[in-house]
Amino acid sequence: MAKFRYFCSKRTPMTKHLLILLLLLLITAGSTAQQHEPAQAPDKVNRFFIDLSPGVSFPIGKVYPLFDTNSTKSGYASTGYIIQANLAWLGKSDWGLGLQYTFQHNPLKSGASEVVPDGTTYPLGKGGWSNNYLMVGPVYLPSFKKVILEIEGLIGIIISFSPVFNDTDPRNGMNNSNIGFGFGLGARAGVGYMITPKIAVMLNLNYLGGFPVASKEYQPQSLGYDSVTNQIIYSALTEIKIKKTVSTFNIGAGIVYKFGSAGK
Repeated sequence: MAKFRYFCSKRTPMTKHLLILLLLLLITAGSTAQQHEPAQAPDKVNRFFIDLSPGVSFPIGKVYPLFDTNSTKSGYASTGYIIQANLAWLGKSDWGLGLQYTFQHNPLKSGASEVVPDGTTYPLGKGGWSNNYLMVGPVYLPSFKKVILEIEGLIGIIISFSPVFNDTDPRNGMNNSNIGFGFGLGARAGVGYMITPKIAVMLNLNYLGGFPVASKEYQPQSLGYDSVTNQIIYSALTEIKIKKTVSTFNIGAGIVYKFGSAGK
């Protein structure tokens, strides 16, 4: 302060006034900057994670991999593959909502191509199971520095394409392909490592199950004319309902991408 007084004493009155004004402006600017300093972003806001992961699909349970020509429950499924796309939304906590689409393919077991199931006169052939799952459910996705964990429970629908749903048209003897539709469920657990602030690699284990049903009706058809009764002869109403159970354990690995305005 003494130096400032000495400095001012060596200057003209006009210079002194200018220096005092400059000092006041600097003090005012510093105070204004502190008042308008932007607030810190919250630790956690809306966050989105999307991951794509191919993997291996293992049929499990008593009926999906069953090879029994005397059982209508047999699925004849063997080891195949899956491709999953998973979207997770997290709010201000590590809990959120997950949406998952899965394509799953399980070939038929060796020797099943010659099996002729009930309801048709044609063998299964060399096709397999192609299952489509669309499911939603709660997700828990905490992170610990560069490690992220994922636990998810899912419910939804399954749409199945498989020769096990085929039937023979009673009107013309043609082989018809049907689509199985039903309730699907799943559970998923994974662990990942962030290689960048936005990208992680993840290994996941998951269970997928479903109860697809194929239903069809063949309306009565005219078979001819009865000259004795003078009436038209009709075939009987034919109803087809094929119920199957899908159950698999799957191992996948893929890439996770995090996007959002902020987050951990």
